[in-house]
Amino acid sequence: KHDFGFEPYLVQLLSKNMKFLCKFRTLNHKLPVEIGRYINIPRNQRYCTLCNNNQLGDEFHFLLECPILSATRKKFIPEYFYKPANVLKFSQLLNSDVTQLNKVCKFIIEGFKLL
Repeated sequence: KHDFGFEPYLVQLLSKNMKFLCKFRTLNHKLPVEIGRYINIPRNQRYCTLCNNNQLGDEFHFLLECPILSATRKKFIPEYFYKPANVLKFSQLLNSDVTQLNKVCKFIIEGFKLL
């Protein structure tokens, strides 16, 4: 998020999708980076529990890098965003138009089923 203010996707996305995107963006989820906070695991040791590649299990890894989610990623996210992945593309993806954000939401929903 670059500016403080109301995000149009809050009224444009399907309500189910909006719920998951809001949870994802506000760290209200079960990714290791967040869960590890509550059990005092140092941040740099909150590894992804899906791929076990000793990568930080954060939103960036989940959305653009985790190999376990690669087939799902191919269905919902354009290759531009994850080949190669970087923080700028991550930001662009989360600030995409509503059509793309609905696809991102579907990816998040599918990925969260594996956690």
